Amino acid sequence: MIANEVLTNTYKYAFGPSNSTPQLKIEMENETEEFIISFSDNGAGFDPKKKHEGNRT
Repeated sequence: MIANEVLTNTYKYAFGPSNSTPQLKIEMENETEEFIISFSDNGAGFDPKKKHEGNRT
């Protein structure tokens, strides 16, 4: 369920018309008793200095 939300947000916000070569990287690792999934993309991102409003849930 979490992976679905990450993928949906990536396509909705990271890949716009200004990104002619969109890339999404998904990595999965099995560490002893943990399963780690990492997502990264080459989208525009956001300005960390700008205040972002969210739903705080």
